[in-house]
Amino acid sequence: MRCRVFLLGAAALGLAIAGCDDIRRHAAGEGIRLGEAQAPLGPDASPDAVAMATLDAIREAQESRAQGLGSPEAKEKYESAMQTLRSLAASSEIHERVRKSGSNAVPKDITEAGSVTLTIEAWIASVARYVNGYDLNSMVTSIVSPDQYANTYMNAENPRDREVLDAVRADDALSDEEVRSMALSKGVCPPITAGIELRLKKTPAGWRVMKVGAGPPRQPSPPMPPPVSTPTAPPTAQ
Repeated sequence: MRCRVFLLGAAALGLAIAGCDDIRRHAAGEGIRLGEAQAPLGPDASPDAVAMATLDAIREAQESRAQGLGSPEAKEKYESAMQTLRSLAASSEIHERVRKSGSNAVPKDITEAGSVTLTIEAWIASVARYVNGYDLNSMVTSIVSPDQYANTYMNAENPRDREVLDAVRADDALSDEEVRSMALSKGVCPPITAGIELRLKKTPAGWRVMKVGAGPPRQPSPPMPPPVSTPTAPPTAQ
């Protein structure tokens, strides 16, 4: 069974992920050269743009590592994606949070680069199943504190999960419980839609990402009712 275990705000510490389509089961940064990279966006880029660039780089990293990093081409693509993610990460904030986590799995003298690498690889693992199913129409960004923090949300699905679930649901005679049971037998765990959340902070270099995680989908806001006009009394006769 490949049901997912969602962990919101994963920071590479005690990460619990099941059903991640990645045969490498990587060790953090194993065999990878992580150099410095220029951010692909300027300092005036919006939180939306930074969030989307981050998700695109996560998809590139996952696709390149999903079948292993044995080939030079796959390793090069993974290194490039990791460098992009490093350039978009709120490095000092991530380092501080990792240092203060109190986890026995993290060395007390972990460097900023090490903290960022661990965190980024946790981001990739947390949304790996959904990288080919971003629902761009569901993307919403809210500014939490003006010029300080922002949250970006986006729903996503694994395309194969959708294909399997739609095929099972094609049999109208099946109850919801039967649909779920049959989907589980095919390796799909309804509900299949996840919500991806990115937490961003405004830094001197522009908006940078502090957290990426997957959890329950964000429900669309209900449509606003049409305005109701206030009836006016007819003019009185003079």
